[in-house]
Amino acid sequence: MIYFFVCVLSAAVVQLAVEAASGAQEPVLGASGGVFGVLLAFAWYFPRQRLFVIPIPVPIPAWLFVTIYAAIELFSGLARTQQGVAHFAHLGGMLGGALCILYWRARRRFSS
Repeated sequence: MIYFFVCVLSAAVVQLAVEAASGAQEPVLGASGGVFGVLLAFAWYFPRQRLFVIPIPVPIPAWLFVTIYAAIELFSGLARTQQGVAHFAHLGGMLGGALCILYWRARRRFSS
């Protein structure tokens, strides 16, 4: 729960920072940043797990799926392809999740 909450908060902060920098004012609502953080954690801890993605006829490793998905989100956010989708919130959730995992790993390493 803490991890998901950190991902949602970081998603909101990143999306609001991007909106402030671009001058756009759109409402932000949802927990998709937390879902993207969980997606990142799955790929982090199970990178070789094979995933079947419906349009792709062959299984791909989780790390590749998440990397491609993040690249699509970055491209979509920069190109502003889908109005009303907070692409940078998704990336912010992944960023917050990565920072949270790294923090917990460092804390465990220094506490032992």
